[in-house]
Order: sequence, then C-alpha cells, then structure tokens
Amino acid sequence: MLKIKAVVFDFDGTITKPYFDFGLIKDEIGMPRDRLIIEYLEGKDEKFVRHANEVLDKWEMKAAREAELNPNVLETMDLLKNNSIKTAVLTRNKRESIDIVMQKFPLSFDYIHTRDIEPVKPDPASMQAVIDNLGIDVSKTLTIGDYEHDIKCGKDAGTWTMYLTNGNGNLPNLSVKPDYVIKDFYEGYKIISSLI
Repeated sequence: MLKIKAVVFDFDGTITKPYFDFGLIKDEIGMPRDRLIIEYLEGKDEKFVRHANEVLDKWEMKAAREAELNPNVLETMDLLKNNSIKTAVLTRNKRESIDIVMQKFPLSFDYIHTRDIEPVKPDPASMQAVIDNLGIDVSKTLTIGDYEHDIKCGKDAGTWTMYLTNGNGNLPNLSVKPDYVIKDFYEGYKIISSLI
C-alpha cells in the first residue's frame, strides 16, 4: 500500500479557491485562448512580453490580495505536518503573489517553486526539482492540483496524483488519468489520512 512522505500542491485553485479566468486574461494580453501564457510568450517581441507580464502581474496581485483558502486546506496541512509529511508548492505564479497569500494565512511549506525558478511547470523537470529539494523518493510523493497540467506534470515525473474538481461533479476529459479524484479537501483529507 502507498505510504506518502511528501505532498506537492498547486496553489491557485488548490490551496486557494479558484479565482482566475484565464480566457479573460488571455484576451487582455491579446493571445489565443487555447495556448499556455508563459510558453506563448517565448520568442515574442519585448514590448508584447512586457505588456503580457504587466497583465499577468496585475491579475496575480489582485488574486493574491483577494485570496480565500479552499475549505479544509488548513486542516489538511496540519494533518501532514503532524505526521512529518513534507509539503511543497509547484506553481506558475510569481513568488511575490504566493508570499502575499502566505502573509494572510497560517501557511508554510518546506519548499516553494514558482515561475521565477526554471524550469517552469508543466515541465516534469520542475517537479523533479521540487522532489530533489524535499529529498523524498518520487514514488512516495503525491501531487495535488486542479488543472490537467498539474496532473500531467506529476505523472510525467513519476508521482502519485490527486485531481481536485472544486465541487464540480464532472471530471473533465483529461489526457492523463489521476490516481485520485476529490471534489474538495474534506474528501482529500480522508484519502490522505489513509496514505500516511
């Protein structure tokens, strides 16, 4: 039976309640809705990249200031800490926005990997960097996220995965199958309790 030693969390929509409307953000940037923002900016001219980063920063800072934790996240974090399970964040956000949220709520993690650090999620090397920093075997690591790229990144790196639907009863058509699906951290807490 799986016994985890580490949990790697996505941040927005996982630790915090969903906030971003990526379609609106991409519209404001002036880019196709079906592309990932960071990857789309590669090779674009400096003026466009600066504009896109200003838009992204504006949204991230607003989300950080208005952030609310997902229900039962703190209880889940306490469960992990009380059982000596290491925790990390792997996010495409800037570190500054994570720090703002962490000043608002009693959150702490053993390691935080943001888009300020290469490589960037969903590159599985980003997950490997997190695992290396935690010093935990990848096969004893659980990745939790609310987006397909969270699950794909975890799977590609060799972790176990848990997909958070945020109350949506319908699992989207994912290109990779998560090991666990939860609608909220009440369900997540129960499953994690059985894995430690």
